[in-house]
Amino acid sequence: MKPDLLMGKRNALFRVDASQKIGLGHLMRCRILATKLVNRGWHCSFLTNDRDGITGKLCSEEELNVINMDSIIGSSDDLKKLIERARELNASLIITDSYAFDSKYLQAVASLGITTVNFDDLTEVAQFSDIIINPSCCIKDYDLPQSKTERMYLLGPKYAMIHDKFRKAREETVHLSETAKNLLITLGGGSIDEQIVEACTSAALSLKESFATVIVNEASEELIAIEKAYGKDRLHILKNTTQMADLMKKADIIISAGGSTCWEKCCIGIPGFTIVLSKDQEPVGVLLEKVGASKMLKPSDVLLKDVLTKQLQELAENKDARKAMKTKGRELVDGLGAERVVDIIEETTAENRI
Repeated sequence: MKPDLLMGKRNALFRVDASQKIGLGHLMRCRILATKLVNRGWHCSFLTNDRDGITGKLCSEEELNVINMDSIIGSSDDLKKLIERARELNASLIITDSYAFDSKYLQAVASLGITTVNFDDLTEVAQFSDIIINPSCCIKDYDLPQSKTERMYLLGPKYAMIHDKFRKAREETVHLSETAKNLLITLGGGSIDEQIVEACTSAALSLKESFATVIVNEASEELIAIEKAYGKDRLHILKNTTQMADLMKKADIIISAGGSTCWEKCCIGIPGFTIVLSKDQEPVGVLLEKVGASKMLKPSDVLLKDVLTKQLQELAENKDARKAMKTKGRELVDGLGAERVVDIIEETTAENRI
């Protein structure tokens, strides 16, 4: 759609990237938020370095506009292009989501005088946006001035971005077996240590009569060899599936990384393990273990012989423990985070237009 046709519409510009290295989490949560904004009458555009076509493909599924750029993420050229596009689109809202955006970048965006929203997982960068979203922490994690801040901090799992597919799965009965046999392993859309995937798979298959589904970007030779050894009646390898909600609904136990999948498994109520693969995932893993929604493991735990196998066996045979995890997870994440955020965005943009 041409910019002149957007005059009179409420226009939102997202600045986010996705790739095999970065992963898909940043893009996926922005896409969920954009879909909710579109339902309220907004026009949403994504400004992105779409070098491998991931953003274009995923956004086209929701009929979202993608504007490709070619800049180093977080650079002055990146910032310049964002400002130019915001003015061209007559944007009244900018949403940023990247660990590469420093305080200088965010301050420059905020100085445009329109409503700005920033997804923040690390709490390490000074915030200048009107709205800061961080589902995995609380206000004490931010070094705020003593005086009242004009910024709005939307913190905690009640603001997690959950796709409607997971909310629908939540409403359907999730059967708890006496002994868990159906296991789902998904460690994110970015670069993953093949040894960790293989160790998780071997541990899952060590359970008697178990069936494991493993979601990967690319299957390693060793993983393919494991599949051949056990057969497809015990192990199924999927590449970049779009059926995650259905797979979760069928799973007795899930082994996931500490990204957005954690909020999804909590929303449905699937017990299991969270493997913290990076610094930004640690707050999620700690929180879920603290409330009793999931057990947290470090990569070193997974690679130690029999550590994961023993814990999997104990959880698989303990229906009461899995039931408690299900309850705690569903209490933590109700799946309405995106709606809450859009309500606040609409109130804020209305105030800024007065």
